[in-house]
Amino acid sequence: MMIITKTKFYKRISIKRLFLLGLVISLSSIYLVGILIKVAFAQDTNLCLDGTPTFNILAQRNINSWYQTASNINDNNTGTMVGFTGYAQYEDQAYGKYEAIVDFAQLATIVNKVSYYRYWYFYGQGWGKPSYSGYEKTYLYYGGAWHLIHTHNFSGAGIGANTDAGLIEITTGGPWTDVSKCKIEAYMIVNAGTNEAGTIRHYTYELRAFGLVYEDIGLRVFDGTQTVSIAVEPLGTLTSPLRIAKDGVIYGIALVDPGDPNESGIRINTSSGIKALRKYP
Repeated sequence: MMIITKTKFYKRISIKRLFLLGLVISLSSIYLVGILIKVAFAQDTNLCLDGTPTFNILAQRNINSWYQTASNINDNNTGTMVGFTGYAQYEDQAYGKYEAIVDFAQLATIVNKVSYYRYWYFYGQGWGKPSYSGYEKTYLYYGGAWHLIHTHNFSGAGIGANTDAGLIEITTGGPWTDVSKCKIEAYMIVNAGTNEAGTIRHYTYELRAFGLVYEDIGLRVFDGTQTVSIAVEPLGTLTSPLRIAKDGVIYGIALVDPGDPNESGIRINTSSGIKALRKYP
């Protein structure tokens, strides 16, 4: 049964057949005019919060301390961290390289943003200019492989302290679909010459991926050319005013803006303008 509460479509839409939860209902047309509905989109959630974290040391030299508690990467606390501190002197090096991975609890239908909080620090001593460099690389796992979506590089040289801390947010290249996990890889090195020394630190406090997990409960429409699967909001999320019942459970039918790559072509008029039913995934 399809529940449309205080809702009428904004225009006539010709549909040959409506496939609804395995039932085929023949329709010649649907008129949807008149009363507007107040629309709400499902809100992005932090997909890492309920995920499974992993921390791996990839390389090291002259590292004094490692912070390896994997859960610190997704405990929603920017006061805890993973990472390292190291020290090198007299024509030697110190470097650390690590990765932190979070497997999502469910496959993410769409990821719109990835962010991480981090801190790096360098302190140089001696007669010359000890140098440092490093990078932070962010990956998403989809299509059976890791994909690099962002690289942040840093470098410098000199005596005294140099440091940077804050939030990095990544949206360029997105949105990304059918993502199962995310990863940050961090690397930092100091090169100390004759009569030089250098201290380095790199910490990652929190890794986050924001997006939605849509479901397919069998809702289908025929658009005149092909059968299209319609996405519904995940169980427990009910923001859409357009709803459907299956086995006694109410689901919100996912809505997107017209022109969205995932829109189905079936549209409704809302208090926020015209919206479209979203295809799955």
